Amino acid sequence: MFSGKVGAVGIESRRSKGPTPHQLKAAICAEASTKCEERFGQLLEAVVLAGSLASDEGTFVNKGKDRWSALEDAEFLLVFERNFPLPGRAILENLEGEIEGRLEARNVTCPVRLNAVHPAYLRNLRPAMDSFELRNCGQVIWGDEAILSLIPDFSPRDIPLENAWQLLSKRMVEQLSVAEQLVESASPSTEAHYQTVKLYLDMATSFLMFSGAYAPTCRERSKRLSLLAHRTKNLRAPREAIGTRRWSMPGCSGGGSSGASRAPVIGWATLS
Repeated sequence: MFSGKVGAVGIESRRSKGPTPHQLKAAICAEASTKCEERFGQLLEAVVLAGSLASDEGTFVNKGKDRWSALEDAEFLLVFERNFPLPGRAILENLEGEIEGRLEARNVTCPVRLNAVHPAYLRNLRPAMDSFELRNCGQVIWGDEAILSLIPDFSPRDIPLENAWQLLSKRMVEQLSVAEQLVESASPSTEAHYQTVKLYLDMATSFLMFSGAYAPTCRERSKRLSLLAHRTKNLRAPREAIGTRRWSMPGCSGGGSSGASRAPVIGWATLS
């Protein structure tokens, strides 16, 4: 059954019409939990929402005519009974398509990613930012609500620093796909805008890891970076870079800063 643990998205839409980010997230989770239960039933121990939607930092773009598009994948972990053979990638991809189709019928475009694991996977997770965020921010939307307690309870100081560099390197490589737009276009695409925001946010994430002040959500990182900025005058730029995804992109739900769309890139993600 649906556990009802879906929390409100941190920044509600400031638009007077249309669904809120909370409602969009709830719709995604409802369709995913329903289809997973229909397909696998009691073979499942839990369905867990991970990623930015789990930490209530997902972002949706209004495509017009009451249609919304998620800028991030909806990531789900399907935890199966330990003795049940895990379903193959083809089965999961078929189920992903069914969930996406159900969402399209509700005017929501959202890529869905399902990963099948046994409980031992959670027990064996090593210190890393992804596993720390899963333990602290993951949301059980169906099944055993205590399943995430299987993840070892390590602290941010246990996470290898190279993990932060790997994340930043990934964002820099992603930025190459939109670099030409940023140089030649006065109005970069939604994708270019979004990739740039992610780059600056994770520049701050990496900085906080090396400063011993890492936190699992953008909101908490924003607070910690602000505290560091008050102590060090030279932190003005990274302080402006991080935030809770309040940007100046028209039509976004889950954000909406007052900055102009042609503001410097660090203005696209501002502190709350």
